Amino acid sequence: KAAATAAAPAAVARIVGAAPVAMAVVKGMTQGGDVSFCGQKASAQQVKDIATIRRYIADLSEETKEGFSVWIDNLGDVDVLRYLLAFGSAENAWGKLQATARWRKSEQIDGILSEDMSNVFEPGKEEMVYLPADKNGRPILLYRSALHIPGKIDPVMYTRYVTQQTERAVAQYGLGSTAESCVLVDRIGSGLKNQDPALLRVLIPVILNHYPYQVGRVYVAPTSGAFNVIWSVLKLLLDEDARNRFVLIDKNGLAETLKETIPDEVLPTNLGGDLDVTQWLIQRKDLDKASTQLSELELLMAGEATTADTGSSIAGATIPKFLSWAGVAATEEELLIIAAIRVEVAELTALQREQLGPWIVQLENEDILRFLRRDVTEQKTWASLQATSKWRKDEKIDDLVNEDLSELMPEGGEEFYYTGTDQQNRPVLIYRSCAHTPGRIDPNMYNRYVIKTLEEGRKKYGLGSRVQAAVVVDRVGSGMKNQDPALLRVLIPCFTTHFPGVVGNIYIAPVNAVFYAVWSLVSLLLDPVTRESVKLLKKETKTEELLQVMDASSLPTNLGGDCRVPQAGIL
Repeated sequence: KAAATAAAPAAVARIVGAAPVAMAVVKGMTQGGDVSFCGQKASAQQVKDIATIRRYIADLSEETKEGFSVWIDNLGDVDVLRYLLAFGSAENAWGKLQATARWRKSEQIDGILSEDMSNVFEPGKEEMVYLPADKNGRPILLYRSALHIPGKIDPVMYTRYVTQQTERAVAQYGLGSTAESCVLVDRIGSGLKNQDPALLRVLIPVILNHYPYQVGRVYVAPTSGAFNVIWSVLKLLLDEDARNRFVLIDKNGLAETLKETIPDEVLPTNLGGDLDVTQWLIQRKDLDKASTQLSELELLMAGEATTADTGSSIAGATIPKFLSWAGVAATEEELLIIAAIRVEVAELTALQREQLGPWIVQLENEDILRFLRRDVTEQKTWASLQATSKWRKDEKIDDLVNEDLSELMPEGGEEFYYTGTDQQNRPVLIYRSCAHTPGRIDPNMYNRYVIKTLEEGRKKYGLGSRVQAAVVVDRVGSGMKNQDPALLRVLIPCFTTHFPGVVGNIYIAPVNAVFYAVWSLVSLLLDPVTRESVKLLKKETKTEELLQVMDASSLPTNLGGDCRVPQAGIL
């Protein structure tokens, strides 16, 4: 039940076609009716204050809005009401709303769901996480205080993690628009060693100022003498309404009290329920990753995705981010298909994941886009991705980089190797054909050798995930004796099936009349895009043409460059 809830985040619904009316309800927009939040109806004065703040928003100049997040334009009446409930007058609430809009812009909160924070905590040991709703429809924010070690995680990073969890609950459960949260502080095994004032000084202002009035109840269980001392000080910092939201539970009757509000299936086992939180978190990890990836796609579709501008002297400067492959940005239709495939991945059963292997859940958006550009439709692309994942599992491709194939090639006789990058920052992959002796190596084993080279390129250069390869076929000293049709019959189908779009250009140099005859046959095995990427270079102009696309430091000396390759006998 919990996994099913987590598998359908709001980002999925928005991307694959949720009704606009439903989204308006989620934002708490009103059409002339009453404004209320979790049973608290706006007073006549608060209704007037909401209208006043609406006018303030409408009167903002474009220059002023440059410093604000787009969040300010998407506020629902319920959002404004929460600020009025927390801060009183229209002027105070308006000041806080502007502060939140500036904070969201400067901290890039609107894109926080697309950030990968899976490494902040060890798997299964997350200290703070949202569970499905309690009996009142409130998402449960569980804090496992015994796991917290003060100073282990930077307070700013910890606060950002909590902020991401909160934003996910806003999208997934309607937190702050249709629901409050139910906070459950699990203190079993916790003591003074787990208290972290430095973290609270960073975290609490963010929650109070930017997520006001989102907490319905706070259950602290079990309490102790030490906690009661801390609470006697802490409660002085809270107003009466906030103090009344706390429910302190001692160890006597702990489970019975919690079960009045929290169903057994979402109450942690150590508090008397049936939920193994550690196992639940591990199972949910892939779903959280899918949610993160879908959120990134949503930002890309809206044109709101950004990345750090490393070339700017301004701290925190960003530039627009686009999903693209081979220099061509993904269309809206392609983004929708990628999102749909992300949903397919998230919905795979445990048995299906076991059958397909790990690659399918580790896909980058660029991987899906590469396959989509070849297969065109969602159905064909999804089928190809599953087939490739199963092939990788069956052939143990994911472990291939650690496989020792050094005995395949004699010393100084390496046939495939990287020399650096070209002027487009693509890894330059050389095939030295004169070193190849047909039949010396079984074609299937040779195919494995080439695949390992590609996998090493992905690990070192991002080949296939960030960049394509610039392949140079070095034919210096090569002739008919080095041609190997039997190998090509194994290599080309594997390459075109499982590594689409990985190669940007293939430069073959030097070529002669004999090669042209061979090429006329080989080209028939290639798809049109690959055929067009091949550049045939004559002996007289090969060096000049190659140096137009790569520096001499990446071009082997036997082709006119400065790169020596001892492992290939190029000294």
